[in-house]
Amino acid sequence: MKIVFLIENLRLFSTEQIELSSIAKKMNYEVRYFETLRTKLKIENLTNIIKENEKYIIFSSIYTLKALLLIDNFNELYNDEELKKLQIFKKNIYYNINLFNNINSELSFNHFENINISLLKKFKEEKFIKSITGLKEFNSGIINENENLFSYMKRTKGNTNLIKNFYKDKTKNINILVANINNSTSKCNEYRFFIMNNEIISKSQYIENGDFECKEDIPNKVIEFAINFMKIYQPDFYYVLDLIEINNEIKFLEFNCINSSGLYDINKEDFVKKLLLDKLLFEDRLSNKSYNLEEIKNHIKNNDLLFICKYLEHNNYNKKMVLNVLKSLTYFNYDSVYPYGQILTLKLFEINDIEVKDFVLQLYDCWNNEKGLIYLNKLEVKEQWLNEYKSKVIESIENHIII
Repeated sequence: MKIVFLIENLRLFSTEQIELSSIAKKMNYEVRYFETLRTKLKIENLTNIIKENEKYIIFSSIYTLKALLLIDNFNELYNDEELKKLQIFKKNIYYNINLFNNINSELSFNHFENINISLLKKFKEEKFIKSITGLKEFNSGIINENENLFSYMKRTKGNTNLIKNFYKDKTKNINILVANINNSTSKCNEYRFFIMNNEIISKSQYIENGDFECKEDIPNKVIEFAINFMKIYQPDFYYVLDLIEINNEIKFLEFNCINSSGLYDINKEDFVKKLLLDKLLFEDRLSNKSYNLEEIKNHIKNNDLLFICKYLEHNNYNKKMVLNVLKSLTYFNYDSVYPYGQILTLKLFEINDIEVKDFVLQLYDCWNNEKGLIYLNKLEVKEQWLNEYKSKVIESIENHIII
């Protein structure tokens, strides 16, 4: 099967796309370009870039990711053929929104506030800031006291072409995320790890003492923290893990999508080769439609429930597969499948199928665990009889707690 690299044509920025194109062509792979319209949240040229019997390696901007995540709100922008192509495109973006969102709030050490601010307005105190737009105009980091956003962009080597072309009017206001930092906080260091199948395949430091500084060498203590953190949770088979070091303490910063994250100072050619090889092997596993009940149980037993999540997604949540997975989960207790099993139930409950919804509730009834109440309460039920059953399950678990 033919392999094609799809690379977003970012006219305003960056040299990274040029470098990735060069690597792909050097490896004798075809490269096709696409564009995401910022004003419409629409991915252009789908009918020309997606074809039959091909596999894809995609490098895009965060804005493309945003367009995919919001596709249900904007699907009228696409015709029927484009929507089919879009589903193929989406399967090659590794960003499981259910797995990312349901754990980020538990792991994050910062609470961000969304503010609208002028590029030239000076900050009264140090703040940790992040870009909120798909354009990602600047790198996350600490802005200094009396420093404005425009100066910060230049100091941290933000998107200089974007700044030059898009922000000619320096009085322009933009939305950003800000978080307070401890007054005693020294300048931070930030590190990025590219992870495939629970292994670190590339890494780079990108902030040193509060300033943008890229280098591949990372202290061993940071690498050890990343390895231990990976044992706690994986949001996807392929993802990016960002860590921050403040006052010699290492903390989780955020997860990012591997298709649309800055590569900084990693060995890009080596990264592309590893991504290509592992992705092809992984997709062969996903394409196997013969997994029976016992095989699924073995995956769960071997702590491979994340694969099951991706397996269902890849096969468009085929009902027979979904029911087999739900039946398999009844053979395991609540804690042994946490958190992937519970997060998966939230996704499966969104399927417009009464039998699937009923089986999800039966699963929580079978688990009979008070920790499951937080997930049960998130399940929105429209059918009266199903809502009554949900209430009985909740009541049964609460009574079990009292006993």
